[in-house]
Order: sequence, then C-alpha cells, then structure tokens
Amino acid sequence: MEIDGSLPPVTTFIEPAVQPEETVPEPPVTEPLSGEEPAIEPEEEELPGVIRNLLAGHYTGVSDVRLRINFADELAAIEQEQMQAAAAEQIDGMLVTVGATIAGLLGSSETVIAEESEGTTEVTAEEPTESPTEEQLAAIAEYQGAFVEEVNESKEVFITSETPSQEELVAGLNGAFESFAASLISIFEPPPEPEAVTPPETTTSEGTEGEGEPDELVVEGGGTEGTGEINGEGPEPEIPAEAGFDYQGFIESITSSFMTSLEGLISALNEVNTLPELSEPNGNGVAFDKFLAIYNEMRNEEGESGTVGEELLDAAL
Repeated sequence: MEIDGSLPPVTTFIEPAVQPEETVPEPPVTEPLSGEEPAIEPEEEELPGVIRNLLAGHYTGVSDVRLRINFADELAAIEQEQMQAAAAEQIDGMLVTVGATIAGLLGSSETVIAEESEGTTEVTAEEPTESPTEEQLAAIAEYQGAFVEEVNESKEVFITSETPSQEELVAGLNGAFESFAASLISIFEPPPEPEAVTPPETTTSEGTEGEGEPDELVVEGGGTEGTGEINGEGPEPEIPAEAGFDYQGFIESITSSFMTSLEGLISALNEVNTLPELSEPNGNGVAFDKFLAIYNEMRNEEGESGTVGEELLDAAL
C-alpha cells in the first residue's frame, strides 16, 4: 500500500463582510455653557416688576403717584379683573343661598349646603305647617329656573364685558328677583274677579222700578229679605277660610335672603382696591401736588363715581 504524501488542497471560504446599515447621524446637542436661563429682555421684566412694587406699596412720594399715572391702564385692567372675579363668586353664592332658603321653606327632606366665601353654611329644611300643592311646587320650580337663568345672564355680561358696569349688574339682578317674586305671588293669588255689571233700570205699569215702597219678600225661615235676620237670630256667621300655605311669609323670607346676598355683592365690589393709599409727599411737596392733581383728574374721568353705593341698595329695596 502506497501512501501518497501529498495532502488534498484546502479551500478557505471567506464570508463577505456585511456592510453596516447606513445611519443618519443625529444633530449634535448643544448645551448652554452655564446652567442659567437666557437673560430676559429688560422691557419684559421691567413692567411686571414695577406694577408688583406699586401694588405692594414700595414707592413713596412723587414716584408713587407718577408711576400710578404712567401705568394707569395696566392697573385698571388688574382691578377690573379682580372685580369681575369677586362678582362671579358672590353671584354664585347668591344663587346657592336663595336656593337653600327655598328648599328649607318648602320642607325638603334634604340638607342643603350653601357655599360662602369664608366657609359653608348648613341649611336644614324644616317641615312647614301647610305645604303647597303639587301644581304650585312645579310652578315654583319653573319660576326659580327662570330666575337662575336671568341672574346667570347678568353675571356673564359683567364678567365678559370690556367695560363692566356695576350699576347695570345690580339693576339686572334686582330686576330678575322682582320678576321672580311677582311670579311667585301669581301662583298663590287668584286673578281678580271681573266687576259685576249693573243691570239697566226696568219700567212697569206702575212706573220706574224703585219708585214707591217695595213689597217685603218673605224668605224661608220666617225672616225678611234685606234685614240680615233669620228667625230673629241676627246675621248668619261667616265660615272662616281654611288655613293654607303661608306664601307671604315664604316670599318675604326669600326676599330677605336675596337682599342679604345683594348687600354682600355690593360690599365685595366696593372693597376691591388693588393699590394702597397714596404715600405722603417728600420734601416741599410742590411736584407731588402737581402729579396728584393729574392723577385725581384721571380718576374722575375714569368714573370713580361708578362705585356701587347705598343709593343702589336703597333702590333695590
């Protein structure tokens, strides 16, 4: 046996190199050189800062009154926004309070929570002596819904207006309640009866009716017509009317609840004052008096007399 010393050729298989998928390099992330935020432009920082200092009373003398003149529009906008927010809160509380009063007077079995600005007031329903009928209750609910709608309309006009009027707001609320109270009265008081028509005079063979002595008409029971006497026992006693729902006291209680809420609204609007009292002048006060005269003139032109006062409350009463 011969052994061939030559080895078979070795074939080497080299796999082709896999080309990596083409990737898009991400843009480099640039980080700020320091952890500080970019500086704010002086104009963007100056205005709020000045107003904040004015509201906090940090300026005195001439600077105080001069800056109030320079930023009058911005300050007026802030005050208007606060007044609209106060009105919305007070009116919402008014509706809750009036609704709670109605529920309590009607003897609702549920306890109503009347929300107020400084907390909550729990109003527990009390069972009345007499209750309205189902028809009357349905009418009360219907008119109450109309009242709520009118009040919300007045509120919406005030809080969305660019030039809200406090007088118009109070007048609108008072008008809505007057309509509500009149509607409640119409539920319990029947319409007036038509006046009796007097029949024309008639004539007989003996002349015009009414001439001469009328004959006495005997009525059953032995009395005579027109004397008011029956069997000689005097006038017939009147039958007392049946006791019903005290709707007058009901309306009076609702009115008292509404007026108390209205007083709270007026007070809240009058207390809105964004700026503190003006400081005393520094030095001889000549420049201060000059700027103060300009400031007072501006306030008068803007209608400082528009503050809701006692005269509007008296009108509502």
